[in-house]
Amino acid sequence: MDAIRISLILSITAYFMSVWLGKKSPARASSLTAGMTILLLIVPILLTLPKWHIQFSWLNQETSSQSSPAPLESSWLTIALTLWVIGSVIFFVRYLLQVNTLRKWISRSTPVESSNIQKLLAETTLDSGLKKKPALRCTPMVTSPVVAGLFRSTILLPENANSWDSTTLRMVLLHELGHIRRRDLWVSHIAQLNCILHWFNPFVWLLRNRLRNQCEFAVDAQIIANGTDAKCYITALCNVAEQLISKQSIPSTALAMADKASLRNRVNSLLTKQKSPSPLMIALLLSITVSSTFALAVIRPQAPSVSLSETQQKPSTY
Repeated sequence: MDAIRISLILSITAYFMSVWLGKKSPARASSLTAGMTILLLIVPILLTLPKWHIQFSWLNQETSSQSSPAPLESSWLTIALTLWVIGSVIFFVRYLLQVNTLRKWISRSTPVESSNIQKLLAETTLDSGLKKKPALRCTPMVTSPVVAGLFRSTILLPENANSWDSTTLRMVLLHELGHIRRRDLWVSHIAQLNCILHWFNPFVWLLRNRLRNQCEFAVDAQIIANGTDAKCYITALCNVAEQLISKQSIPSTALAMADKASLRNRVNSLLTKQKSPSPLMIALLLSITVSSTFALAVIRPQAPSVSLSETQQKPSTY
């Protein structure tokens, strides 16, 4: 039950901290949310650490009045563990199916052979600070640019990408390369693994959705900070979003550039100058959360032991 308790406390804390910081700066909030996501993944490891028992005198009365554990407690724990395993297996299979779907999309896609587009990819890769160009492919399975692949990054473009002007295409490539540079796909996979381990916890799922959304804000802000004209970038975002016929189901193992639901908030964020919280404050919040999580996992309160001589010296009252 310690795992459930820590999972709930940590995820609720992480979610509301992410919401609070997201109102100030959605782009900067992604760092905090990513840190919390990684911390959630190592909770099972923390629970295996040796426990540190600390005695508290106020526990004397409580423990003396408590009866011995009910015989049914172990059976309830067995049932809970069985349900957790079943749920984790179901969501893990679902995760593998999504990975397989994305692999099929990539294998059935066609490489972009246009020399102009490949030249633009080389330029934007250099501008993004990456040493290696990702694969650039085209597929009818997507209506918005998508980046996928942990070890070999691939950018998937919709079929109508050939009709985009050079400015729109440049903005699209900068955006997807921004995800690769920030390692957003790795954090996204970690968030998905959290949903497998903590499938019973709704706040973990909410945190995953916020993380994916905040990654988009962070990449937008990064591109503008690197000198890209905000109006040109916003125009490209709108051009891509306009071509979305319907809300497409993208596997959770990939990141899509644009969707109509978050477009307005992203545009407002780019046009509004917000006072971003300092990295020091984010580091402080993460440090406090890590310390608290470690304490919850390792420290166990314990009533002081009472010796036999002390119990015999107590006067009996009738």
